[in-house]
Amino acid sequence: MTGHVAALYRHPIKGFTPERLNQAMLSVGQPFPCDRLWAVENGPSGFNPQAPAFIPKQKFAVLMAIAHVAKARTAYDETTGVLRAVAQGQPDFQGSMADEAGRAGFATWLTALLGDEVRGELRVIEAPGHRFMDHPLGHVSIINLASLRDLEQKIGRPLDPLRFRANLYVE
Repeated sequence: MTGHVAALYRHPIKGFTPERLNQAMLSVGQPFPCDRLWAVENGPSGFNPQAPAFIPKQKFAVLMAIAHVAKARTAYDETTGVLRAVAQGQPDFQGSMADEAGRAGFATWLTALLGDEVRGELRVIEAPGHRFMDHPLGHVSIINLASLRDLEQKIGRPLDPLRFRANLYVE
């Protein structure tokens, strides 16, 4: 059996714009590079950066919990550490994710965008070495496009591969 990798994506901020990559250097036992480094807490989540642990995505500002997250388009430059965010009707945002002021600025920008959709104070959180994955074991999502197209035909509507998850569990 052979396969072809059609596309690679990372999400520097959990739940926000996927960024297409031309390549990724993977290392055994290491997470996907620059993926889910930060999450935006939607009110207190119980996350402790001194003892980071898995937290369900519903505790964060993500599309699954807040549909208006889809209005934001983010882009992270890992060379400079700068995040850019745009949304119709909002001033553009640009700030360093390496410092508290930049992370707080993004939370403020996002609060203005999401308005009444938020449950509590938005706060960008991180912990060195921790990733905000969808599964406690941090699996990589692999979507088989042929299977996705077959499912589309069976249900009679298109599916977005970036929103569809079929997890391959590899140990």
